[in-house]
Amino acid sequence: MVRKVVVHSNPIIGMTGKIVGPGDVPIMDAVVELPTLKTSVRTDYKGLFSFATVPSEPRELELVVKARGREMSVRTAAHHIPGKFVIINFNVLEG
Repeated sequence: MVRKVVVHSNPIIGMTGKIVGPGDVPIMDAVVELPTLKTSVRTDYKGLFSFATVPSEPRELELVVKARGREMSVRTAAHHIPGKFVIINFNVLEG
């Protein structure tokens, strides 16, 4: 009996974005996590972050943002497209 092995691979892309608070003020030193990939990065002084390698599938990924003692979960949905810049409004700082 001959068995076929099928291997599916997902192209690897990068993801870049920016975390902003009220008034579109950049949030420095926020932690941005990709829980399914068990990886995280910190934003720079302009609120920018970058993941060098992210699988292109699934199309929707969860990002967890932690800053100033608060946490917010975001689904990337349509933003997870090669070359697309993700802007996340960290509105949990309001109120």
